[in-house]
Amino acid sequence: RLAYRLRNTQTWSNSPLSTSTSISIDFTGSGLPAGNYEFVAFTRFRDSNNVTVNSLFTCPIAKGYTGTGGKRSGNTVDDSFDTKQINIYPNPADDFLYVQAALGSELRLLDMQGKMITQMISTELETTLDLSALAQGVYMLEIHSRGGTTTERVVKR
Repeated sequence: RLAYRLRNTQTWSNSPLSTSTSISIDFTGSGLPAGNYEFVAFTRFRDSNNVTVNSLFTCPIAKGYTGTGGKRSGNTVDDSFDTKQINIYPNPADDFLYVQAALGSELRLLDMQGKMITQMISTELETTLDLSALAQGVYMLEIHSRGGTTTERVVKR
């Protein structure tokens, strides 16, 4: 069985039981919101005493979904992914900020005086920024991609 949820929410949605060794979920036309979704797999099996057992969640992975009827994979470069499809979650953030942007985008976190705090290049569809060492306050996140530059206000709680 495959379970999925919008990252950092409590409710898991489950796929139907399957005897297959592979399974897929198609969000096309689902009406689900754009965001970063977590996926996990688990199995149901019988132990030596013939008791049905559910495994722990395994194979955790996160993938971005644009909400436009299609899916995006973290290891596929897509030139049509532009600045309108950037997602930042959660905002305000406590310790971690997740940024969904085109592969190869340059991410710059700046303080309110314009001083660069950190800079990185996105190598996955979703990049995690560790904010745990930062003081509470407002920061600016610049995202430079082939589609242009976007600046977003980020609040650290």
